[in-house]
Amino acid sequence: MRRMPGIVPGLAALLFLASCSTPSGEVDGEPAESTAGDPDDALFQFRLVEDWGHSYPSMADGESIPECAPAEADGEEASTVEEVWDKVGPEAAELAQSLTYPMYEGYHARPLLEFCDLTPREAQLLPADVLWNVPHVTCDHLTGAPREVAPDEPLVTCLGEGHKGSDDRLLLRPALFDRNGVNDVYIVPQEKGDYSVEIILNEEAAEALTGLIEDNAVNPQTRTAFVIDGIAVATPVVFEPMGEVLFIREDYTEEEALAMVDLLNGEA
Repeated sequence: MRRMPGIVPGLAALLFLASCSTPSGEVDGEPAESTAGDPDDALFQFRLVEDWGHSYPSMADGESIPECAPAEADGEEASTVEEVWDKVGPEAAELAQSLTYPMYEGYHARPLLEFCDLTPREAQLLPADVLWNVPHVTCDHLTGAPREVAPDEPLVTCLGEGHKGSDDRLLLRPALFDRNGVNDVYIVPQEKGDYSVEIILNEEAAEALTGLIEDNAVNPQTRTAFVIDGIAVATPVVFEPMGEVLFIREDYTEEEALAMVDLLNGEA
């Protein structure tokens, strides 16, 4: 899959859910460009961000922490979570499974250094609570290999390479909808000469998101995540929730906007 070349310059993108005064897909009476593709719900997920935090501490308790980077696959990767526990050893495995919050303290977290030596595919076998509470599982582990994640399970991931904030880990709630919830995607030219992306939801997806907002499960400061192959490609903020249109307002070039549309359509 072709990856988007840094088209989300920060974590401050705004996502508008708004009823439009002009017909969907039109800008000042002119039709926007549509590039809808066939749904591929195995790849795309729309999730809400539960929490985010640093990937890995460089200093704690006055003690330098060794650099943590995933191991290279050597043909003998663990293929089950039980084999991962065996690989990191009983002390690290027991500590990781006992944690209820991310452990950054250098001295007490030292047994968790064993998780640094996992390959991305091995790390991704771990439960979401362990991935989140063991910061030694870095963004290099979490984005080092594509993965399929059950939509009804939480997900720990990062923004893809090239994005500002790509060293921050994201704890995401279960998926709200997949690509089947997207009816169409457009690029929308703006007055300054740049482009935004407009996503038309189906009724079920729009009702699911609007229902969460009405129940105060999300608010105008809630961050969302577009996830492709288990990796976040955009983290817009919910703003003005109304209707069936997701409007990603960004200073995209036309090429960057089309790249986003391709990702959302599974064509990249």
